[in-house]
Amino acid sequence: MMRQLLVGALLVSATAVAGPKDPKLAHQKLVTAEEAEHKGDADAARGHAADAKAHWTAAATAYRQALDASDDVTIDYSLAIVEDKLGHPADAYKHLQIVARADVKPDLMKKVQTKIDDVSSRIGTVKLSVRPDGTQVSVGGNVVGTTPLADPLVLAPGTYTISLTAQGYQPKTVELKVLAGSEIERKDTLDAVPVAVATKIEEPPPAPPPAKRVSYVPLIVGGTVTFGLIVTATFTGVAAIHQHDTYVDPATDETDRKHAQSTGRLEAHLTDGFIVGAVAAAAATAGWYYYQKVTNQAETPSKVAVAPWVQPDASGLVVAGSF
Repeated sequence: MMRQLLVGALLVSATAVAGPKDPKLAHQKLVTAEEAEHKGDADAARGHAADAKAHWTAAATAYRQALDASDDVTIDYSLAIVEDKLGHPADAYKHLQIVARADVKPDLMKKVQTKIDDVSSRIGTVKLSVRPDGTQVSVGGNVVGTTPLADPLVLAPGTYTISLTAQGYQPKTVELKVLAGSEIERKDTLDAVPVAVATKIEEPPPAPPPAKRVSYVPLIVGGTVTFGLIVTATFTGVAAIHQHDTYVDPATDETDRKHAQSTGRLEAHLTDGFIVGAVAAAAATAGWYYYQKVTNQAETPSKVAVAPWVQPDASGLVVAGSF
């Protein structure tokens, strides 16, 4: 048998539903309901359970139709009796509470209270408190209301899945086992949906390209050529000075003087050429090295200086710098 669910927030009876009332129709439905209920009772007494259930179901339908057409809350009591016979104590409890809240005769109120005590022993109540307010409560997939609930949930014995949902909060599902006569109090709080905050990730700057490896072969070659020209110029310069000394020596004869003059002039020209070549080689070497250092963003630029070197008995070039 399907368990029947009663929302704890007991609403007004069907008699309070807005709409035209028809006392004549209500009386007809009431007579039909009572006849069907009596037939069901007779079938139950004879052990015909299926027939009894069919007649009670028809009686419950007729009682509801009578309630729609009447303002008589006593019909809720008759409907509650039939619902209890059908095995729906939770629905019966709902209608009994409606009668208990109404102004009825003392003898009927006594019957109602007695029946409420009887039905209460076969149902369970769940007083549910959920934060935030406005949380939608569903039991077994059926929406029963939103928090705060005015009254406890009234449930037949069994295990229930209660779903709690609210906008902006993470949904929550709880499972409750309801026992006959139990009174359960449960408090739940929904967690807010976490707000995703976009975090800008700073990407590291790209690594600089590796510095181009500078070959020192041109520097060595240029330095060697420069040094060789300087040494050669030194020797030719010394030779030119020697020829000059021979030329100006009074003891030198005319022939040797002429030879010293021509040879010394040649060696002097050669010395000048070697010096110019040394300066050019040094400048080219220094320029190449400086260009390489600048293009590769060297931290310490090279410094090269070339200066002539002249002594009384020798001449040449001096190359100095930092590399």
